[in-house]
Amino acid sequence: MKFNNLKQKINVETLFYIAYTLFILYSMFSNVKFLSDYRNIVIKIVYVMLILIFIIQSKKYSIKSMIIVIVLSTILITSWIVSKSNTLIPLLLFILASKNMEFKKIVNYSWKLKTIFLFLIIGLYFLGFTDNYYMYREDGTLRSSMGFSHPNAFGIYILSICCEYIYVRYPKLKFIEALSIIGLSFLVSNFSDSRTSQILLIILVLMVMFLNKRKIEIIFANRFINKIVLSLFIIITIVSLGFAYNYNPNNEFMYKVNKIVSGRIRLANIFLDKYSVNLFGNDLEIVTTKQSKETGEQTQVLDNAYIKIILCYGVSTYLLFALGVYCNFKKAIDSKDYIFCIIFIIYLLLGITENALYYLYENIFLIYISIYLYNKNQIKENFEKTKLNVLYKE
Repeated sequence: MKFNNLKQKINVETLFYIAYTLFILYSMFSNVKFLSDYRNIVIKIVYVMLILIFIIQSKKYSIKSMIIVIVLSTILITSWIVSKSNTLIPLLLFILASKNMEFKKIVNYSWKLKTIFLFLIIGLYFLGFTDNYYMYREDGTLRSSMGFSHPNAFGIYILSICCEYIYVRYPKLKFIEALSIIGLSFLVSNFSDSRTSQILLIILVLMVMFLNKRKIEIIFANRFINKIVLSLFIIITIVSLGFAYNYNPNNEFMYKVNKIVSGRIRLANIFLDKYSVNLFGNDLEIVTTKQSKETGEQTQVLDNAYIKIILCYGVSTYLLFALGVYCNFKKAIDSKDYIFCIIFIIYLLLGITENALYYLYENIFLIYISIYLYNKNQIKENFEKTKLNVLYKE
């Protein structure tokens, strides 16, 4: 009986990692010429595999977990039908399929996989097998996508890999590793000039290196800071909406802030005027910078993740996200998994200017919620193991 259970666990776990590998392949290789035609087939295979995992494990769900799954699925599938955007479907399926999976093991696998794929894509870029995308800033700075869909996508993948690596290595991250990560951030800046990713990566490394474990514990032990962290998703949403709704190009302060974020406030203001806020979202008309250059249409992009979730996926999905982020932070703080809190704060800040906050292929930390739903003691157990290892070495 035990052998059969072990065999089933191995099979399900193997299936999960194959599905994740294909999903990252689907996401990262979107600009590779000889693979782009097969992307729709790949994502369908991923969906089938994840649904199969869920079916295999469904008998192990408690009634409470099953109710949560039904509510979550109903809201996200309805939003998908209304918005005609399937971006959140992989997130839903991976959360459902990650029952009994070890989160840290997933993160460890993810950074290694993405690193291999990153070097492959860069190699294909120099060999001419990718659709290259170049753009200029107002000051004349040339930005290259390095084989990805956008220069910012290249920067975000670097940020994603480094966040995952730091999560796995903490608190044993060495100075030379931190220095290498900072050096990597400047390399990204040199090719893609992805400023947000570079700045956030430097902030993350400095926080991890100069705030030792004890100092971080003291910071998060503060009730006021705890409340701020738990409410940060809502706070940033309010600030984002405040700036977007009240945008006025004649206001000098607004004009400067809008310029700093490359016109994103003005664009968010246009979308808020054009679309209504409702329960399940809207089918947004998006014209990317690349499409704008090819067609001559005016650029229409909504890069603020908070406003995008509200307008595209609806208030119901936004509330799910807000609740999910709250649960993630609450679980991490209670389990003393403070490095997760720091990394997820970085992603929340990234969400001000990029949609990567809710893209699973760029933010694996979203499935942390599965621990809260299925295995509430997992992080605490890992923390105790890490604590014992550190004490043993000392």
